[in-house]
Amino acid sequence: MEKNKDDILDASIEDELSLELSYNEENVEIDQLEEIEIKLQEMYVRLDSLSIILGGEDWTDEEMDEYNSLKKEIKILEKEKKNLKKERRASEKKGVLDQISVWIIIYGIIMTIICLPFISYSIWMGFTSFLIDTFSSLINSIDKEDGFLYYTWLGLLAYALPLLLNLLSLELYINFCKTKVDKWGFRIVWIIQALLCLGMMIYLGIHLFG
Repeated sequence: MEKNKDDILDASIEDELSLELSYNEENVEIDQLEEIEIKLQEMYVRLDSLSIILGGEDWTDEEMDEYNSLKKEIKILEKEKKNLKKERRASEKKGVLDQISVWIIIYGIIMTIICLPFISYSIWMGFTSFLIDTFSSLINSIDKEDGFLYYTWLGLLAYALPLLLNLLSLELYINFCKTKVDKWGFRIVWIIQALLCLGMMIYLGIHLFG
């Protein structure tokens, strides 16, 4: 029982860490602004101290150098802070479509065109004919009385292209969709692709085996 409690506790800790990492990834820009703000505050405090020292008579060349160096660093950080705020405001104004990676939109357009009726029929029938010609010796060697095996092979060759396209989409989704927006956008593309492929597979089935 104690072991189960430990496992539950470990799982709970892992979930919290996972949520924390996810939160941190989504708020990197905010954290950078906070870091810059903290650094600037520390620099301003030190700059004020140096200003008081330099206003008197007992100051050194090192303190003067530090004062000038701090002013330069503050100027650089202020500029960086300003740029980050601009980027943040620009990203907040972006719509969901603007946040989706361009390659997903291009891939979606290509898949939609390939899977459209008439266009897809010509492409798929050409691809199917190529596979049937390539594996004709294998198909001819199958006993025609064994209808199940014959039609299974013929079906695999006829549906090879839509199956390969969906496998390609699976690989792209797993390996290249990292953000939530990209995953959401790619799922929509994938659903459209799957529906078009399903429609054409039904049509091919009726055309070839009906």
